[in-house]
Amino acid sequence: MVDEALKWYLRHVIHVNQNQLQWSFTDMVMGLYDHFVQPSTMQDACEVFCKAAYIAEDGVQGYYDSLLNHAQNMAVYPDKYTIRKKFLDSILSDMLITLIRDGGLSPEVNTIEDFVSEAKAYETSLKTATHYLECSTRAKTA
Repeated sequence: MVDEALKWYLRHVIHVNQNQLQWSFTDMVMGLYDHFVQPSTMQDACEVFCKAAYIAEDGVQGYYDSLLNHAQNMAVYPDKYTIRKKFLDSILSDMLITLIRDGGLSPEVNTIEDFVSEAKAYETSLKTATHYLECSTRAKTA
């Protein structure tokens, strides 16, 4: 523990003039939680989850990891359908169309892991195609 959490621990758990004489590990964790975690913090986590967006530089895996990290901070962890819907609502429309049309994926049938895997393959193929097109263009102009 560091900073304010350490000060709280020393003041409430270790100090000679403590109010509670016996502290279990659970008591200590709950005391820290009650002192430092505000209800608005969990609401903030929900808002951040809802506002999360796909960023091409971070890639599909980065976006998916970000969603899961935000979900873990929420008071109630969202169900699989909510995470999958948020993921699909935020990826590029060309990517979504390719995953459904060419990849044969269905939001009602496939898992989020299926979509992430196929989306990563889409990103890889797009990068490869872009690289070879750029090389081809440079060779034609040289």
